[in-house]
Amino acid sequence: MLAATLFSTPSWAQDHVTVGVGAIVAPAHQGADDYRVIPIPAIDIESGPIYANINDGVGFRVVNTPG
Repeated sequence: MLAATLFSTPSWAQDHVTVGVGAIVAPAHQGADDYRVIPIPAIDIESGPIYANINDGVGFRVVNTPG
């Protein structure tokens, strides 16, 4: 089991691109009867140690940590 962990492919070596959109429906203001729709972009791109996503921004992974 330990050998499998030592020689497994690092998570950052698996490149991927995810692009999508979500939406939030909320009252126009507190107590309002009308609602507004707020579009939310969903972007997650990884190529080797380089990443770009909504939560973490754009960067370069110097140390590979699990998770």
